[in-house]
Amino acid sequence: MRLPNLFYYLIAASLFTGGCAQGVATLDHADIINVTLSNVSQYETAEAFSKVLISVNGVSDSKRMTSTIVPNEPQRSRIVWTIALDGIRAHVLEMNIMATIDLIVKNRGQIMINNVMYNYAPFEIDLLRGIFPNSATSMSIDFTVDRERAMEREFSGR
Repeated sequence: MRLPNLFYYLIAASLFTGGCAQGVATLDHADIINVTLSNVSQYETAEAFSKVLISVNGVSDSKRMTSTIVPNEPQRSRIVWTIALDGIRAHVLEMNIMATIDLIVKNRGQIMINNVMYNYAPFEIDLLRGIFPNSATSMSIDFTVDRERAMEREFSGR
C-alpha cells in the first residue's frame, strides 16, 4: 500500500526540524525531494556521491534514508537520500549535481565550494565518473551508475 505524499512530507519535515511539529508548518513540501542512486555495486560509490550531495549548491541538508547494496547484482541496489533544498527546484539541483561531478573530474578531485576545499581520492573520481541522471520529477531525481559510460568518459578525457 502506498501512503499519500503528504505523509512523506510530514515525516521528512519532522526529520529536518528535529521532530518538532512546528517545523511541519514552516517547510514547503516543494523544498524536500528524494534523490536516488541505482545500480550501485560498491559502498564507496554511495559515499562519494553522498559527499557531492552535501557540498552541492542549493542543498541545506542531506540525509540517507535507505540503502541496499547487492555487490553481485547492482541492478537490485538502490540508495535514497532526502534532500532539503535551499531556494532552488529539483531540475536546478540535478544540473548542479552533474556540474559539480564534472568539475570534480576536471579538477582531478580538488574543488572549492563556498570557501571550503573538498578533496576526492582518485578512486572516488573514477566512481563519480560513472554517475548519470536517469529521470527527474519535481519531487525526485534518479541517478544511475553506468560502468561502460564511465569508461567511455575516461577515454574521451571527460
